[in-house]
Parts: sequence; C-alpha cells; structure tokens
Amino acid sequence: MSEHDQWDIVSGVGVTALAIALARAIESARDDAIITDPYARHFLTAIELPPELSRWPRVDQLDDVTALAPWWHSMPAYMANRTRFFDDFAFDATVAGVDQVAIVAAGLDTRAYRLSYPEGCSVYEIDQSLVLKFKDEVLDGHGVRPACERHAVAADLRDDWGAELRASGFDASRPTAWLVEGLLSFLTPETEERLFATIRALSAPGSRLGVEAIGGSVRHMALRTDVGAAWRSEVGLPIERVWQTGSRPEPVDVLRAGGWTVAVDRVAEAGRRNGRPVEGVMNPPAEHAMLLDCRL
Repeated sequence: MSEHDQWDIVSGVGVTALAIALARAIESARDDAIITDPYARHFLTAIELPPELSRWPRVDQLDDVTALAPWWHSMPAYMANRTRFFDDFAFDATVAGVDQVAIVAAGLDTRAYRLSYPEGCSVYEIDQSLVLKFKDEVLDGHGVRPACERHAVAADLRDDWGAELRASGFDASRPTAWLVEGLLSFLTPETEERLFATIRALSAPGSRLGVEAIGGSVRHMALRTDVGAAWRSEVGLPIERVWQTGSRPEPVDVLRAGGWTVAVDRVAEAGRRNGRPVEGVMNPPAEHAMLLDCRL
C-alpha cells in the first residue's frame, strides 16, 4: 500500500472492514454469542463480492455456523473477544461521565447505533470518505438511526485528521474515550507515531484510550504462518500487501512515555474469561495480541 492509496469497501484495507463485519455477523448468529451486531449482515447483503472473495460464507449460511469452515470459527472468535473489549471500554467510559467517543479508522463499526449511551454523548467516526459513505448509505437504507449524536469525519490518518475532527465539533477541552481497534498493523511507523501524538494532543485530563496492539514480531510471525495463508485463501486478501511491518517502538512504551497509565490484557485471556476461547489458526496471535486500557 503506497502513501497515497485510497480504498473503498472491496479493495485494499477496505476488504478487512468487510471481513470483520462478516466475523461479527457470524458471532451474532451463535446461540452463545458474546457480542451482538444486528447490522453487520446489512453490509454483506448490500454489495456483490468480487471473485477473489468467493470463499466467504453467504449470509444465508450464517444461521448454521457449525457448518462453516474452520477459519470462519477461529477468526470470528478472535474478533468477538476484541469487539467485546471495546464495547465494554466505550460503555464503561461513558457511564463514568466521558461524553465524547472517538473511533479512529471506524470502518463498519456500528457502536454509534447498537450501544446504549448516556444522554448527551457524542460519537465521532473517523475514516476514509468512501468507507463512511458506504456505511451511511447501507444503514440509512435500512432505516437504522444512531443511538447518540454521531459525527462521520471523513479524513485520512496520513494527513491532518485532527483538524478535520475539530472541524466536526470535537472539543479537545473535554475528556474523550478513544478507540483504536484493528488499526496499528496497517500503519507505517511514521503514521503510527503521528497517530499517538495527535491523540495525546487532543486528550484532556480524564481521557481514556483503548488500543489493540500487535507487536512487530507477531505481525512477522502471522505473515509467515497459517494466519497469513488463511487470509490469502479464505479471505482472499494477501495480508502482506496491507500490513506494515517496519520497525517501531512498542505501543505500551510509547503510551506510557506520553503520560498514559496502561493496563494490559491479551485477546486469548479475554477469550478464556468470556467463555469464547480463540482456537485454531488465530490462537497464536491471540496469545500475543494486547488489549490496552489507557488513562490520563
């Protein structure tokens, strides 16, 4: 991926947003689901998948998730536990009085629609304009309305996205709950550094930051093992085209140096607590992938 690439929902990084929506739809169809996203199916029925995504389960197959291929059990389990962490993070922050939520690289996230927020809470979704346009058109077409004051912020993280966020009504003098989910692996070291610097500059005391952090060694491991092979064969996306493996400091170290207190969990540990363990091909990355709860 070049420094100036753009993408829609069926190309490049956009495919991963659609794949994660499929994972949430698969999880939501389970009798023992640990998260529920009633809108994920809408995105999958709204678009004709290109031939390279032909291995994906059809929406009409999701009512019998036990019949799905092993990958479509392992990857959704990982995503379900990750989603549960960020759902709980956003809920806990807003109940505690943080009335401003910013979802960075929101993709097809539907938390502004499916979570309950205290009155007066605002949610800012930051992403590429084509991704936000697709999401808005699909949900509007189904009559789905936000459960809070929602702001769609069309911005590129490689540019001055903080200015676009402020122009959308974001108030940097108020505490914010930031969600950085499933993002860092797609950023160059320079963009990741700017991301954390911008978040810190826009965070008033009392702000919180949730991050999924996959270290460089885990990224390299995933590309060389069955995880990368599964993304290529089952998802139809050569993950090495979009993952960035350049050397960079560990996010925990960067955040602590920036004044955040950081509590560290692991996706695999969360899965065991939630009764939804991550088994199969996604277990090795789940054992290493960190879920960070950071506070100022």
